[in-house]
This record gives sequence, structure tokens and C-alpha cells, in this order.
Amino acid sequence: MNQKDFAANADIQYKSYNQWETGDFRVSIPGAIKLRERYGISMDFIYLGNIDALPTKMANELMSILRDNTSNKSNDNGDD
Repeated sequence: MNQKDFAANADIQYKSYNQWETGDFRVSIPGAIKLRERYGISMDFIYLGNIDALPTKMANELMSILRDNTSNKSNDNGDD
């Protein structure tokens, strides 16, 4: 799902969501509540980055993405 669809499904303005993802602005309390209600994303993850607070399937997917990104960065630096 792309950012626009993700935001729209949670009834959040795309511009606001994008600013949260890029770190330009912190997630608002009403926005965090909408993310929690729609996707089950915990406040501990939204505000503290606690991956263990995510639903299992979501946490596993995120960990897989993070591993892939770390692996790709290592390969880009010639650290094979």
C-alpha cells in the first residue's frame, strides 16, 4: 500500500502523514489515535519506536524490511 492509500484509509491528510514519515513534524495525538484505530499501531511504536508493541504480523514485516535495507546498505558499501 502506498502512503496516499495508507493515509486515506486512516482518514488522515496525505500531506500530514508524509510530514510525519519524513520527520518534519511529530505525529499529532488525533493522528496517532486514527492510526491506532485503523491499523492497530500502538502509541508506544508511534512515539517511541517500540517494535515489540506492534501486532506480530506488522512487526515481522517491518523487521524484514529493516534487515533487507541493512543488507542492501552493506552491499552498496562493498562490505560483502
